[in-house]
Amino acid sequence: PALEAVSYLPPKHFDGETDQVNRYRGPPLDAPTPEIDAAWHEIGLGAPGIRLTEDDLKSLNKTDMPGRRLHRIPEEYGGGYLGLLEVFHMLHCLDSLREATFYNWPYYEQNMSRKAVIIHHGRRSHPHSLAYHVRKRLDSRRLEVDHCIDALRMSIMCTSDVTPITFYDSEALPGRQYPLPDFSSLHTCRNFDAILEWNKHNPRAVMWEEVGNASTFRPGSA
Repeated sequence: PALEAVSYLPPKHFDGETDQVNRYRGPPLDAPTPEIDAAWHEIGLGAPGIRLTEDDLKSLNKTDMPGRRLHRIPEEYGGGYLGLLEVFHMLHCLDSLREATFYNWPYYEQNMSRKAVIIHHGRRSHPHSLAYHVRKRLDSRRLEVDHCIDALRMSIMCTSDVTPITFYDSEALPGRQYPLPDFSSLHTCRNFDAILEWNKHNPRAVMWEEVGNASTFRPGSA
């Protein structure tokens, strides 16, 4: 359903400098900041889900399986089936890897959001505190990072970008024996901002607070 939002930008070179600073990346070796985290959140877990129809499910070759029912959105929130564009999953995985590089910063344990915990682990009816679930998420960080690495591997292999990266000889580094890679390669990109706006404002958008509990949820169960 998001194909209507797909458009392409004019060809441009990636900003591939190894020490560049942008809204998703601070100065080299600096600690994470709330502003950088907010920018990543907007393009990852901050993106809404989307509402899928029966026809959408057929085109995706998805159906209920024994013990694995497709999630229905409560009728009070418009019904349908819950979906998420893969691009936002991959960007969240990349964000998890980014956070993992700062694993020893207490910042992430202190600032773990309730929404992030709920999306990953679900609402719990037993009397554990948010801190307990934060600890659980931190304890499972290795599993999440392994998943993210493999998800990104599959996505990268699937798209198989064949744009050549060139190399250069640096006069500034006369002691370097081998050429340096130039990561600022030329690409024609889909307009991500247009897809992000579509995902936020199209009639299918579903806020995570509206998705309802799993049909298998049993209050009081671990």
